[in-house]
Amino acid sequence: IASWTLQILDPRGQLFDSSSGRGSAPPPAFKWGGFSRETGELVEAAVDYTLHLEVFDHVGNRKTASAVVPIDILVLREGDRLRIRISSINFAPNTADYRRLGDAEKTRRNLRTLDRLAEILHRYGTYSILLEGHAVSVHWADAEKARREQEEVLLPLSTARAEAVRAALIERGIDGGRMTTTGLGGAEPLVPHGDERNRWKNRRVEFWLKRQ
Repeated sequence: IASWTLQILDPRGQLFDSSSGRGSAPPPAFKWGGFSRETGELVEAAVDYTLHLEVFDHVGNRKTASAVVPIDILVLREGDRLRIRISSINFAPNTADYRRLGDAEKTRRNLRTLDRLAEILHRYGTYSILLEGHAVSVHWADAEKARREQEEVLLPLSTARAEAVRAALIERGIDGGRMTTTGLGGAEPLVPHGDERNRWKNRRVEFWLKRQ
């Protein structure tokens, strides 16, 4: 073996983490904690990442292998609360509709994610749940347009999407009395709204769980 490279790609096909070596074969097993070693960023929940391995020998032969790395819903402790962050629920553009997307596979993934989310929330039956809707600002570069967009579009849209997820969880047996919703629009982005490659992460629903 002359060299090898292991890449982990995010759901949009962008490089998330990598490892490489020269002069020896790759290790028989890779242990990965779900973080990007370059940025320290944690994987997104309820999505698939792709592992791609490429190996070269000394005479130029090349061998590749790929695998899917499915990520479950992550429950993280922050102070006296638990947080679940999901960016993978797809909605029809400018609506809170997660069923009629014009893409049957995206709809199936939405329903699987909601089913799994309900399974996990059932485990925390003594916790209250705050659902936060978050959105992407398109007019971030113009302060006045961004302000109007936030007030007139993003706040009501993110609120409606949080309400739609709450209704879906009630359908799956989660007590509606445990859940409250709020929409924050584009006020709390995970990455700058101007980062076109990564701003999809800002379009998300977050769940804050606190023991009652």
